[in-house]
Amino acid sequence: MQPKFTQRSLGHLCRKIMALALIFSVSTQFSFGQQNQARNPNTLSLFEKQKADQQSKVLPQRQNVKANSKADNDAGLPNRVKTQLANNPQAVCTTWTSSVGPADAAMTARANRDGVNKTCAAPATCTNAPLAGAFNYKIYTWTNPIAATQCVTVDFSIPTANPNFSFVGVYSAAPNINALCTNWISDAGSSAQIGVPIQFSFTAPASGTVSFLVTTTTAGQSADFSIALSATQCTAGPPPPPPPCSFTAATVYPIPILDQAAATVGTNLYSFAGVSNNAVIANSYKFDGTTWTPIAAYPVAEEWPAAASNGTDV
Repeated sequence: MQPKFTQRSLGHLCRKIMALALIFSVSTQFSFGQQNQARNPNTLSLFEKQKADQQSKVLPQRQNVKANSKADNDAGLPNRVKTQLANNPQAVCTTWTSSVGPADAAMTARANRDGVNKTCAAPATCTNAPLAGAFNYKIYTWTNPIAATQCVTVDFSIPTANPNFSFVGVYSAAPNINALCTNWISDAGSSAQIGVPIQFSFTAPASGTVSFLVTTTTAGQSADFSIALSATQCTAGPPPPPPPCSFTAATVYPIPILDQAAATVGTNLYSFAGVSNNAVIANSYKFDGTTWTPIAAYPVAEEWPAAASNGTDV
C-alpha cells in the first residue's frame, strides 16, 4: 500500500528545494569572485582596463607632486594650487608671458611673500616687510574697460621648464619700488611652481588702470612667468545709443512765412521768398544757428520756389 502524498509532504519538499537553490547561488557567486580576482589582464573589458589604468596613474602622480613640492613663499605656508571652476563665466582679458632677470630694471628689495591667497571677498592688507637684496622687475598695466568695479582673476604660472621663482603684485598706480606697500591692491601670496600655478583675485576700480609688478626672488636669476587676467566683462561693449531726437525752441523767423524755399551751405540755413501776411514776397534771410539776418532779396516775389545746394552755392 503506497503512502499518501499529503500537503505537509509538499511543504517539506518545497523547503528542501529552496535551501538547495540558495546554497547553489552562494557557491556560484563565491566561485565567480575568485575567478575575477585571478583574471588575466588580457581578458578585461575596455571599461575595466581604463579604470585599472587610471588607478595605476593617480598614486604615482600624487607621490611625484609631494616629492617635488618646495616652499614657494617666505612664510613657510602650504603651496597654493590653482582651482579651476567648471563652466567659469569669466573671459580671458589679456595674458603676459615673458621672463624677468638681470637684463631688466634693478631693485634693492622685494616683497616678502606671505603665503596668503588674496581674493575679491578676502582682499587682505599689505603687511609685507621688504627683503633686501639685488632683484629685477617688470611692470605691466591693464585698464578696466567698464565704468563699474569688477572682480578680476589672476592665473600666475610658469610656462617653461625653468624652475626659478618670480612674484607678482597688483597696484592702483605706478608701483613705488622703494615703498612696496604704496598703492598696493593685492598679490599672489606665493610663487608659482612648474605644474603648480597660483590663482588669486582682486577688485578693479571702475575704468581704472592697475599696474602689475613682476619681480625675481633670487639675485642673479632669470624666471619665466605667465600672467592671465580674466573678468566677466573684458571689453567695454558697444557704444551707448545716441540720445533720442527732440525739438527745442530756436530764434523765431523775422516775419510770418510759408511756401518759401530753403537750403543749407555749411552751418548756415537760407530762406528765399514765399508768402507772408497773405502777400507773395521776395524777402530772403540767412540763419547761422543763432540769428536770422536779411540778405539780398530774391529777384522776384515768388510762392513755392525751390532751392538746392552743391555745398558751396545755392
